[in-house]
Amino acid sequence: MKTKRFSDALKGALIKMSSDPVEVASILRQIDDLYTKFDVPENLRATLVKPYLNDKAKLVVARLDPSLADDCKLLKEAILREVSNESTCVPPWVLVFGFLRVALWLSSKSHGVMSSTYRQIWARRHMLISWS
Repeated sequence: MKTKRFSDALKGALIKMSSDPVEVASILRQIDDLYTKFDVPENLRATLVKPYLNDKAKLVVARLDPSLADDCKLLKEAILREVSNESTCVPPWVLVFGFLRVALWLSSKSHGVMSSTYRQIWARRHMLISWS
């Protein structure tokens, strides 16, 4: 009964994890914040997060030992490890170049004023570069 109650509480607040590896850490952080806000017990956290995982994260969970898959902290570490291994395939200079190209384009469109989109792109690229 507790699982159903917490699942209903999270249903309106969470979205399914996208396939973009840059967003994985921010989504997992958002889930942690919601768990704290709703006082979700530790033994339910891993079960409640599984429906919101993308296909790649579900594969990571399926490869885990069942006893480890029920620990939310270990589950998140495994997903982040997989994402960081995936993101190391992209050289950091490619990410920096992509960021600068988009930043210059946005600044030309907004006449030099930093927009919220610019800040979001900067935050995502910064997070990905820091993982590399």
